[in-house]
Amino acid sequence: MILRKQLLLPIMVAVMLGFTSCSDDDDELPRIEEPTGSFTLPDQPLDEEMVFVEDLSISKDGWIVVRRDNGDNEPLMTEIISMPEYVEAGDYDEVSIRLKNNTELVEGERLWVNLHVDDGDMVFEYSASNQSDTPVLNSSGSLVAHSFMVDMPDPTGSLSAEDQELDQNRKLNISSVVNSHPGWVVVYHDAEEGPDLNVRLSVPRHIEAGTHTDLKVDLEDDVDIQNNQLLWVVLHSDDGDKVFEYSASNQADVPVLTSSGSLVAHSFMVDMPDPTGSLSAEDQELDENRKLNINSVVNSHPGWVVVYHDAEEGPDLNVRLSVPRHTEAGTHTDLKVDLEDDVDIQNNQLLWVVLHSDDGDKVFEFSPEDDLDLPVLTESDEIVMDSFRVSFSWPTGSIRVSLPIIEEDRKLLISSVEMNSKGWLVLHGDSNWEPLLTEIIAEPKLLEAGSYQDIELTLNEDVEMIYGKNIWAALYTDDGDNIYEFDGSGETDTAFLNQDGSPVAERFTAYKASSLKYFFLMIAHQGITAWLNFENDPGWLLLYRDNGLGAPSMSEPVSKPIYVTTEDGFYRISFESGVEISNQEILWLVFHSDDGDGTFEYVDNNDIDPPAKDEDGEFIRVPFRPNELSIF
Repeated sequence: MILRKQLLLPIMVAVMLGFTSCSDDDDELPRIEEPTGSFTLPDQPLDEEMVFVEDLSISKDGWIVVRRDNGDNEPLMTEIISMPEYVEAGDYDEVSIRLKNNTELVEGERLWVNLHVDDGDMVFEYSASNQSDTPVLNSSGSLVAHSFMVDMPDPTGSLSAEDQELDQNRKLNISSVVNSHPGWVVVYHDAEEGPDLNVRLSVPRHIEAGTHTDLKVDLEDDVDIQNNQLLWVVLHSDDGDKVFEYSASNQADVPVLTSSGSLVAHSFMVDMPDPTGSLSAEDQELDENRKLNINSVVNSHPGWVVVYHDAEEGPDLNVRLSVPRHTEAGTHTDLKVDLEDDVDIQNNQLLWVVLHSDDGDKVFEFSPEDDLDLPVLTESDEIVMDSFRVSFSWPTGSIRVSLPIIEEDRKLLISSVEMNSKGWLVLHGDSNWEPLLTEIIAEPKLLEAGSYQDIELTLNEDVEMIYGKNIWAALYTDDGDNIYEFDGSGETDTAFLNQDGSPVAERFTAYKASSLKYFFLMIAHQGITAWLNFENDPGWLLLYRDNGLGAPSMSEPVSKPIYVTTEDGFYRISFESGVEISNQEILWLVFHSDDGDGTFEYVDNNDIDPPAKDEDGEFIRVPFRPNELSIF
């Protein structure tokens, strides 16, 4: 803006009459007047990127520009940082010069203003290599220039934020921001009566100078907000680099202050709306990776998708079957959920999938006894859930042997078998507690898909009747020719598989019908519970460690002797005090005879109350591993 003085100039007209004559003065050249100029530069804060000069006087049309200092208390002539301001010859009260956009200045920096003469084309062209529009000089040959120190005015502003619900995108709404300079809007934790500037909760939001309404600020990803939490929004300055650098130890981008020295800040409450959602799952086949497919999940907040056991008309929240799957807020399709490793699913089993909330720590902590990560509820206070059935696409099944007694006619009963496809039931010998696949000790039995009870198998004639040894029952597919051909290669009559990929097989120890009948063992607290069926005289039961050679170490009992009568039933055998048992080690349950005095006296292989034998001279004893027993 240029304010030009109004000067009254008298017009003088001189009429000169004379005679022409020859003289030496006729040979003189016209005199060229050098441009002159002057101005004053008052102290001033930089406001809206404008520099003001006063009392400007310039004898010819020209330019006024702003430059940086070259470091030697002189103007840097290689560049200007303002828009060149064109001025016609004359006198002016005040002239404003606009700095170039995005010019970065530092508090206390020295700037220069100087004058240039225009060469007549009204285009500023001066440069170090182009001497057009040269600087105006004073009578001593120096630049007509003045310097001043940059005085940046303190930033001012105001802001407000209303109480609000946190939306699913974790954005906070700042209702109004007014700032005189570019700066930052930042949300902090509450520290009682003010913000805790050491605990920043939001991503700093950069803003230009001006007025802003409904400004959105993102919470940091790792920040958890509680329901009805008090937060503070603070207005910060920016030092010009558009990088938020404020911290308690770094005073860059400091908070903006009011005229009374208080922070420009405002508090507001954040309400966490109750989570809502929906989900659906269709009946499906369980794939070989044991992953369940949840067709659709819609959740308003981050949460968990969990599969549970059926409890008639709803999920049994005490029996979780899947690994909890964390989901962010939003819509998810074909979400995969892993079954827990130790979970076995039956064919056509009914399962329930449930949507849970997350308390913010991304750790699934729900149990029916506490209030963490609770199930999400519908408007009618029902659990957001859906049921579906699971079937198997691969051959699978189960085998159970409850009473492994070999009768005198070499017949053995397999208590139950379940198969989801046609296949073979086969008996194998044992090799180091693993099935010996090359040894088939009974004629394989071909069965259709279904459930069977008390399947009778006859041991081959060439199989030695050795009691107390391990036998394996296993299931194999049939390739359609009704001929058992399994050879372990996996190409023909392959094994039925459990969900964990292991073969469907059951190990048991067989005994004569006339000897101790081992029904089952169950580990219970610090002891073993056994079901016994007797056709023997009364005696004693003890547990021994294995001697490493496939027999009990008779000098190392690990239990107290328990007296047993001729009555069938449960008998509890307790471990000796201080005895530690590994789940993997082999133990032996051994039956001792009694010499009639009702006192156990067998020590160091003496002949009193010795291990009993059946009518075939076989010791009455059972090997087992604790980790293979049922929990009682």
